[in-house]
Amino acid sequence: MYRLFIAVPIPSQIKRNLLQLRSNIPGAKWTLDDQFHITLKFIGEVDGQVFSDIRNKLSEVIMDKFLLQIKGVGYFSSGKLPKLLWAGLEESQQLIRLKNKLERSLYLCGINREGRKFRPHVTLARLNNIQINSVSNFLFSNDNFTTENFIIDEFRLYSSKLYPHGAVHNIEAVYSLE
Repeated sequence: MYRLFIAVPIPSQIKRNLLQLRSNIPGAKWTLDDQFHITLKFIGEVDGQVFSDIRNKLSEVIMDKFLLQIKGVGYFSSGKLPKLLWAGLEESQQLIRLKNKLERSLYLCGINREGRKFRPHVTLARLNNIQINSVSNFLFSNDNFTTENFIIDEFRLYSSKLYPHGAVHNIEAVYSLE
């Protein structure tokens, strides 16, 4: 079985900018720079045949390169507790178009379309039992965070294995944009 997701990579300079956001939030597990990406679709576990079908079908996705910018920070919560700190993205119709093309291709491989609204972001840290007031200073201090524009010229199919220390992601295929 393969545990799969599709994402766009983050360039090295932007990763350095994201690493500067790290702060002293007790209990935060900060994302390592080699794990920074923008998830377009979490597929989940599939067998070998579906994995092969997905790899082949994604090669048919055609789209032009485009620019993206990281802008702002926030968090996702579970109930009242924040669970994940993120850096957001400037709204991008091209990113949404790419996401939609991927959804259509995956649907032809038997993968259900995403039911939730697409909220593109870069995960900065995972939080465990941290009250909102512990992250409010971080949010206030970094509210105006932005990066320079960077080019999206590819997307990647990743496999992911879960370990006690965290997930390990492996690139299974790279697909270039024109």
